[in-house]
Amino acid sequence: MLKKLLHKIRPFFCELIKLPNIGIIFFIIFIVYMWGFYFWKEAELGSLSWWLDELGHAIGGFFFTIVLLYLIRTYFAGGFFRIGGKKTLRFLVISVMVTLAFIWEVLEFLWDQWGHPSFPWIAKAQEGQVDTMVDWMITVGFSFMAMFVDWFYERRSRRLHPDVYEDEEIKEVCDSIHNLSESILKEQRSLRKKKIRETFRPLKTRIDRFYSEHCDEKDLEHRG
Repeated sequence: MLKKLLHKIRPFFCELIKLPNIGIIFFIIFIVYMWGFYFWKEAELGSLSWWLDELGHAIGGFFFTIVLLYLIRTYFAGGFFRIGGKKTLRFLVISVMVTLAFIWEVLEFLWDQWGHPSFPWIAKAQEGQVDTMVDWMITVGFSFMAMFVDWFYERRSRRLHPDVYEDEEIKEVCDSIHNLSESILKEQRSLRKKKIRETFRPLKTRIDRFYSEHCDEKDLEHRG
């Protein structure tokens, strides 16, 4: 059992120890430590501490957008994104970042309402509506900025290395064809099974009816 479990999780750890993923983990730890502990303090709007907090939102919005793009392209860019294209991918990442920024502000609100009264020695997370909206807008704004940087870098790289992108586009087309063929085959198997069931359904009904009538006659004879 343990051997099977280790065999299943081994690919995960093999990917985890790759240099980009290690860098992502350490950067997340750095952000959590700096803005989750070191810089977390109550600050008035416009003060240095407040601007440091906004810097954390800016770095988070920019960095996590790049991370999402990297992770999806590396591990999850399957048939849906191949068919939908890069616009679909970017729209998804922006949608996720907008949602995460909203959830983060909701968590800060919940902390101030229920967490802070129980632990008053820990600083509040929000300084009012202005602080909340500025946090959200900076996070989302820098997320869009990261998306623009990614788009600009890809466009520039495409001009400098057209052969590489042509190979990638060919691979994308091949992957799309493969995924579509798999979907078609899966649908055909499903239809074939359904057709077989429908073909044998009348026969099964007759057998069940015959068996039921035969059993009823035997029961009557046995009782008689």
